[in-house]
Amino acid sequence: MDKITFSNDINGIAQEDIQEAVKLGESYFHTEEDPTQLRNNKANFLWIHEHFPKCLNIIKSREKVIGFTLILLCNKEYMNDFLSKKIS
Repeated sequence: MDKITFSNDINGIAQEDIQEAVKLGESYFHTEEDPTQLRNNKANFLWIHEHFPKCLNIIKSREKVIGFTLILLCNKEYMNDFLSKKIS
């Protein structure tokens, strides 16, 4: 069975892991094509990692980035707007 690792459980996040997560996220979310979404780029990942290190988690299998989790802090108004699909 492949060992799955999480950056918050090990030595943190390497710069190359952030770059791979950015590529993976952009290939799925296409944020460059949608101005309503938070840009999926290295600068944003680094800012989040610096200010809220426990909110970004890189997931790896066999030393390859296979996913990431990103918790975005918000208030109740934004949460309700998101849940009611007023914002994405």
